Amino acid sequence: MTTKETLEQARALIADPTNWERGWGHGSSTCAIGAVRLAVGARMARPALHCNEAFGDLGFMKRRRASQATSLLAEVISVKGPSGVIDYNDSMPHHCVIEAFDAAIAHAD
Repeated sequence: MTTKETLEQARALIADPTNWERGWGHGSSTCAIGAVRLAVGARMARPALHCNEAFGDLGFMKRRRASQATSLLAEVISVKGPSGVIDYNDSMPHHCVIEAFDAAIAHAD
């Protein structure tokens, strides 16, 4: 799976505002980072409770794909790393988060 495909799948998961939320997933909705986790094949939108990183509980390849997608998202919204993407998701309206995914997809190789 390419970075672009990861971003496209993650975007599709939260394209409907009823499937998107601020904070870590509660029920059937998820945030931008949770959507990236699910797009790379994680079983849960939120990391395991013992993990203090957004992708630390994923295997190497899933973690790498998620990190690459998140880095591109962070770059287009001018923030640093997963925590910056989380802050952006939690402070901006849904349409801005979708626009960030669109910009990242356009810049993906």
